[in-house]
Amino acid sequence: MNNWREIGPVVLLQIQREPMKEGTTTRVYKPDRLAQVERIWLTPAGVTAELNGERVFDAHNAHHPRTRNTGANPLSFGLTGYYAQMKARFGDHMTFGIAGENILIKTDILLTEDDIQGEIALRGADGRLTVLKDILVAPPCKPFSAFCLGSIEDKVEPHTIAETLRFLNNGTRGFYAAPASSDETEIRLGDVMLVSVN
Repeated sequence: MNNWREIGPVVLLQIQREPMKEGTTTRVYKPDRLAQVERIWLTPAGVTAELNGERVFDAHNAHHPRTRNTGANPLSFGLTGYYAQMKARFGDHMTFGIAGENILIKTDILLTEDDIQGEIALRGADGRLTVLKDILVAPPCKPFSAFCLGSIEDKVEPHTIAETLRFLNNGTRGFYAAPASSDETEIRLGDVMLVSVN
């Protein structure tokens, strides 16, 4: 049985209704494709949510018609502590959730390499536990890096993009995870994130 360390509560849930990067030669990051919700459902295929009374696939769900699922990214999460760093570097347009993660956790804790080697879980007020595995750093992309800089990709010097990509790596941009269970699980605002402790 795992021992758990509390990280913080879920303060934002959202889905990407459509892929957020658009364009061929110049890709542009489109945060208006995000939709905030009060709960999401997670399966190994990815995330769904209810919008206007209908179940809708997240863009990284394997069943989305324009899916961006790679097999390693059915769910994404971020931490508010990293947003403080992004806002300090890039400005006030770096609002909570703008990086596109499905789940945002309120915490000043920054996850370490050791933290993401084990399991992470989300505990509901009713005691339900959604265990996550295969935690990976979500690699930042050039369109999001340009968005952080208040521009688009082809208008930013390559060395500036490279510096921004380095800054956004190692968890600042967020993390990917997969559910440990094959059953559908529900995640709600207010659920608490836990990290396994050896």
